[in-house]
Amino acid sequence: MEPAADAEGLERGRVAPISSRAERTMDALLADHPEFTALKFIGRTSEEVTAVTNALRDNSSITALYEMQGGEHGVTDEGLRQLSKVLRLNSTITKLHIASDAISNEGLKWLSEGLLRSQSVIRLSLWSGSIEDQGLHHLATALTKEECMLQELFLSLGRVTEEGAGKLQEAIQVNARLEKFQLEM
Repeated sequence: MEPAADAEGLERGRVAPISSRAERTMDALLADHPEFTALKFIGRTSEEVTAVTNALRDNSSITALYEMQGGEHGVTDEGLRQLSKVLRLNSTITKLHIASDAISNEGLKWLSEGLLRSQSVIRLSLWSGSIEDQGLHHLATALTKEECMLQELFLSLGRVTEEGAGKLQEAIQVNARLEKFQLEM
């Protein structure tokens, strides 16, 4: 068994241990279908989220992740931490569609960091009933940075207040790339 990935684990080729079944399934899918450019992922366990992120680390054909869900209540903060690492290494993913009530403010912090490290993600759709103003602040901060390549942003966040929406609006006014934006509270 390989050691668990740390903050730099992906760069050194180490990955978090996952079940051989989940890993074989992802490897086979991507090997047998190199023409696939989008992946609709609805996983049931954190192992499956890990398998997907590990497979995407070196993949150069998948450009979009749709309905990225996992676990009992969806992708967790840990899943977004792993995805953040992948976005730093993978330059082909351009679209993310993530829906999960298991994402907290910490998860949006990880995702925001990943967006700053990615030179390719231009569209983000995020649905979560658990993210609050603090989490939205992380995304707003990322949007003000030149490194953020987002052109389209669609959010449905159940616990965001007018104050959080105001911070996001300020960030959008600074961002020169964002062409499409929608926020549902």
